[in-house]
Amino acid sequence: MKKILCLLVLLSAILARLSYAQNQSDDRYGMIVSGVVPDEITVRFLQDNFDVWQARSQLDGSGALDIWVDSQQAQQLQSYGFNFAKNARLSATLGSLRAAQWAQRTGAATASIAGFPCYRSVEETFNSLNQLAQNYPNLARTVDIGDSYLKSVGQGGFPIKAIIIENTALPPPIGASKPTLFLMSAIHAREYATAEIATRFAERLLTSYGIDPELTYLVDNRRIIIVPQMNPDGRKRAESGVLQRRNLHPATCASTPANSGVDLNRNSSFLWGTNNASSTSGCADTFRGANAASEPEVQAFEQFLAANFPDRRGPLDTDAAPTSTEGVFISLHSYADLVLFPWGANSSAAPNKLGLQTLARKFGFYTQYQVCQPPAAGCLYAASGTSDDQSYGALGVASFTFEVGNIGFFESCAIFEASTVSKNIDALIYALKATRRPYLEPAGPEVTELTAFTNVVENDFEITIRAQASDTRSASGGQGNEAIDPILRASMFVNGAPNTIGATEFQMDAGDGNFNSPVEALIGRLPASLLHAGRNTVYVTATDASNQTGVVAVTYVRLAGSFNSGFE
Repeated sequence: MKKILCLLVLLSAILARLSYAQNQSDDRYGMIVSGVVPDEITVRFLQDNFDVWQARSQLDGSGALDIWVDSQQAQQLQSYGFNFAKNARLSATLGSLRAAQWAQRTGAATASIAGFPCYRSVEETFNSLNQLAQNYPNLARTVDIGDSYLKSVGQGGFPIKAIIIENTALPPPIGASKPTLFLMSAIHAREYATAEIATRFAERLLTSYGIDPELTYLVDNRRIIIVPQMNPDGRKRAESGVLQRRNLHPATCASTPANSGVDLNRNSSFLWGTNNASSTSGCADTFRGANAASEPEVQAFEQFLAANFPDRRGPLDTDAAPTSTEGVFISLHSYADLVLFPWGANSSAAPNKLGLQTLARKFGFYTQYQVCQPPAAGCLYAASGTSDDQSYGALGVASFTFEVGNIGFFESCAIFEASTVSKNIDALIYALKATRRPYLEPAGPEVTELTAFTNVVENDFEITIRAQASDTRSASGGQGNEAIDPILRASMFVNGAPNTIGATEFQMDAGDGNFNSPVEALIGRLPASLLHAGRNTVYVTATDASNQTGVVAVTYVRLAGSFNSGFE
């Protein structure tokens, strides 16, 4: 009995030590607490002094916050009189950081980010871009657009690498340029999912070329710039399990050097420093830098942006870009299930607000995210010096931020693979379609379910094109609605896209005989004599009763010596 008691005492001591060690370990990773504060002033105070993961304004003017804290900071919040409770759902995501930190300490080799096999590291991302350029030399190339902070001062670091996707064998018409989509991600280092979405988008476009008719058309007729790792130094540190947001500019925080760095999404030149959501404290996660575009990463971004988009806006904040302006800019962030449009720095309506809002709501249809302009109720708070305000404000480019996912910066691979990646890539594909006229075409109907087949008419062959046109494919998550109009007409074009020289237009019919509904089945017939042997391309657009024509849809019709060879 004595031996058993001794063993029980020993076992109890061991368990106590393990429990203490576990508590100490948990404290290192901290937890996420959530709560409500009364006003924006309090929100700003907390953003300056704590790691605020998300802050959303509410109808009554209060703010709903998620904050990372360790045990000491949790006590600080309590001593200030704040009533925050542990958010078990978000706190659970911190557990995966243990794998990354353990791999960092032991030097264990991992195929990606430890604990997150679906997310590529900085080096793996760059290797993937290089491999795509090697596999598709006529469609893709990689370029270095600038240097990270550490690389700029000769202390290691990384280049900032972009992949440019376009079919250079098909130049634009003389005097014109191909509409450009600029996609950027991971400007905030710890937002793991964003760089992977951007990289997979590049892979989707290139591996689908020649197979998917719409993506082939878009690669042929667009210029796609993708920068998956905009903050590679910070991202590399975040991959080790550190809650890194900013770049690695040292010595901005004398009291806690490990907290140094500049928030690159508060450092852009346009409206820099005009909002308290960009902090003047070098220790704050939203530190905006010593001056506008002080950071080499932001300098690289602004210079590359200006080199790829003409300036289409006047000098005043109230000057609108022409509705004929081409090009779209999107920055991927996490987490909030939001699509945001300018202005981000203040609540004033951007001069192109209606066009921006309409396209954002088209993205909302695909992502099912809430669509809003900060700081509207339910949206994020305003912030100045952001990349989307820079691209729209300085150049007039239709610009947006996607806040992907809703369960923290460390979304599990299971959720990412099941939902997040696919719906955001679908939204990016729509953005690519709308890049030609982003302030106009999203207001028009969208054509889907486009198919082609053959039938015999009076001993001859005829090609039948079927599709659906809808003026209802937009969503804002409760932040207003787009106008819904009946479909007025639909057109198809053979072997020449709309608005190109030589394109022949044919009218389509409503499936029920009358164009009188916001959703219409479409049917059109083409004589086989119009088609040549091999693959033919058919383009379809629809126009609503407001005379708004939507983005083009594309399908193939293939003739290979006989009509019996079928269509695709």
